[in-house]
Amino acid sequence: MQIDQHAKEIVDGTLGVGAITSPLWLQFMQTTIGLFMLFGGAVLLALRLAIAWREWRHGRGGG
Repeated sequence: MQIDQHAKEIVDGTLGVGAITSPLWLQFMQTTIGLFMLFGGAVLLALRLAIAWREWRHGRGGG
């Protein structure tokens, strides 16, 4: 009976800490994902510009 009460306290504590700190880690996740998307978009844009520059230098017209 003592083990069941201890397990309930652990579960309640874990859920409580998660609920209280959720705004903090959700904001961290949002910022991290935003930075990842910014960096990924910049890499893809640079890649596309390099491809367009190479095609333009070799005289291949688009379209």
